[in-house]
Amino acid sequence: MYGLRRRQIESFVNFKTRPIVTVIILGAVLTMLAGCGGGSSSTSQSGVPPVGNRYAVIIAGGIDENSNGLRAWDDCAYFYTTLKQNGFSDGNIYVVMSNGFDPTYNSNAWTIDDQGDFVDWYLRTPLDLDADGRSGVRYPADKASIISVFDALAGIVGPNDILYIFVSDHGGPTGDNAPPYPVPNVVISLWDNEVMTADEFGAQVDKVKAGAVVGIFGQCNSGGFVEKLAAPNRVLMSASRWWEESYANGAQNYDAFLFNAVNALANPQSTSTNGSGQTTMEEAYLYALANDPYQSETVYGNFNAGEHPSYYSNPWDLGRKVSLQGRLPAVNPPVYAGFVETETGESYPSLGQAQGWHADDAVWTYGLPFSFPFGGNSYNSIYVSSNGIIYFSNPSTSGVNSPSGLAAVVAAAPLWNNLTTADPQNDIFIDAAGNQVTIAWVAATVADGRPVNVAARLQSNGVITFFYGDGNDLTDLVSGRDKTIGLSLGSGVAHYSLRNGASSLGNAKPVTFTP
Repeated sequence: MYGLRRRQIESFVNFKTRPIVTVIILGAVLTMLAGCGGGSSSTSQSGVPPVGNRYAVIIAGGIDENSNGLRAWDDCAYFYTTLKQNGFSDGNIYVVMSNGFDPTYNSNAWTIDDQGDFVDWYLRTPLDLDADGRSGVRYPADKASIISVFDALAGIVGPNDILYIFVSDHGGPTGDNAPPYPVPNVVISLWDNEVMTADEFGAQVDKVKAGAVVGIFGQCNSGGFVEKLAAPNRVLMSASRWWEESYANGAQNYDAFLFNAVNALANPQSTSTNGSGQTTMEEAYLYALANDPYQSETVYGNFNAGEHPSYYSNPWDLGRKVSLQGRLPAVNPPVYAGFVETETGESYPSLGQAQGWHADDAVWTYGLPFSFPFGGNSYNSIYVSSNGIIYFSNPSTSGVNSPSGLAAVVAAAPLWNNLTTADPQNDIFIDAAGNQVTIAWVAATVADGRPVNVAARLQSNGVITFFYGDGNDLTDLVSGRDKTIGLSLGSGVAHYSLRNGASSLGNAKPVTFTP
């Protein structure tokens, strides 16, 4: 987690045996890890914008010297290094970190002595983030500095420019936003115990009239920043929703979500699927979503402790048009599991015929009027679950869901969740017309009885469309209630939908998956 919790403190063990030189050369190690992102020059080549057209703000608040975890520096150094490898100039990267140039320590780790007692061991983290011999840190992480940075950017960034924002920090709800956190009112922690609300931060970002703004947030409750900063010409993603904490990776040296997102951006040769040679923001989010290990309902032995990354793009496809090298000159959509996802403007379909399928955790077999092609196979029947998922083989009655769980089965999931249709007012409806079949769920969440209205249409040519009606509001902290959306061919081959990242899907526009 990236809030101040004892579990986090306990995770920083055995640091007194780590040589300081290891940290000093970390920037060089990160350079090797980052791979070749491809640089840019001052003139546009192959759609790459001039260096001056891309700006970045990197923030790591840290709270104080007793709470400033080393992994925030690691996250920021990896992103900083990746920016430089993609042609960003030093002058266009604004690093706002802990106490800035103050001679006291920028970060510390915790260790445990031989008697099992906690010992603070203060560790100076380099101001040089990429081992080029120059300081990357330019400002202390306080409100005044953040305001100053965005004032400066407001004067130089215009509609032809792109602003990238990266935050690795502690975070949490505002004091008046108590469990179950009904509203996305959250803060990031700055230096010397100062905090900045998402509303305050959003007001600073609003001053900058960039052609596009990209925000990548890794702190606890970071989904509140996605909600508060949502606006046209923005792509935003976060490690968790506004009612959730975020988590470090297994080695505790990076935020799990941030590491995977930056790793995708740093290694387009293995993470780009659209043939551009550049990992787009949409691809970075989907890669991080697929590789985030903390999305199950149980983390560190605590029920409902997982993180579920959020995503927002306006327009919906802006995220697939922007990489760290700017806007792509020609956009091919990303391809996963042999499918392309597209948002459409279709209306919610008519319900069709009620099937009388009233149950909790049940599956029913339905014979298709045509042979449906999916993943190289053809299916004449499907298995419809009360939990908002269609299986093509080996059905399950479980509503416990996760991206990894979806990738293990052959299925289409418009909204896989712990749902029930047991109430007489709920049911599953089927409309078979010509070369298509539409399955619609009128259901409720088991955890708190919230209404769910979703549908999936299968066409004989293999096209699948997910629809969203009234309800589908999965906001605030409720144990045992979350969703997974997408297609899977099994054996780990899946196409996760961008709808995974939405906190609410009430009357959301449908998405179509075309093979």
